Amino acid sequence: MERNCPNRAVVVGDVLLYRDGVAAGLERRREFELVGLISSAEAADVLRRLTVDIVFLDMSRAAALQLPRLLAPFLGGAPIIGFGVATNDEALAAAEAGINAFVGAAGTIDDLCEAGLLALEGKAVLSPTFTAMLVQRVAALAVANAPSCSILTRREHQVACLIDDGLSNKEIAGTLNISPATVKNHVHTILEKLNVTRRNAVGRSLGAIPATPGRLIARY
Repeated sequence: MERNCPNRAVVVGDVLLYRDGVAAGLERRREFELVGLISSAEAADVLRRLTVDIVFLDMSRAAALQLPRLLAPFLGGAPIIGFGVATNDEALAAAEAGINAFVGAAGTIDDLCEAGLLALEGKAVLSPTFTAMLVQRVAALAVANAPSCSILTRREHQVACLIDDGLSNKEIAGTLNISPATVKNHVHTILEKLNVTRRNAVGRSLGAIPATPGRLIARY
């Protein structure tokens, strides 16, 4: 990325060998101007007073996962690049913590600088394995946070729509050719899944986020 002046960078870490080594490597690169070399304990206080373009964070200690969200209010959107990430699981944890990009424990200064420059452009390079893990994680979160109406069975969704149309249990039973007792059980389950207590609230829940047929489980 072309700039008239180097990107102002800070290195944050508690392992002096790693921190000093990364700092020395960055100082040899024209793309970055090192303006801070600080421990995690003093990071928030220092970054509150500094204007920086990018932060390089030592992720070799588990405590570092707490820092991205702590530092974010003082960074003005500046990316945080983690280094020293040992496994894909750790990389996933770093991504969830708010790291914009990261370099593994076997990475080089050139790798770190490339990751930093890409992050400044809003980009990242991910391995196929990590990309697959990230997609799986996003899918799992989507399922966990899905509105309850999306887990109605096909029959429950049919009953819910008829409830929304104003039909009584007896009328729903006749329409679907099932017993009133079965309809009553479906209604109870629907109210429970939609987290509502009255029949007239069912339509609002369905209308806010329609159930997706492809995600329904046919269970009669």
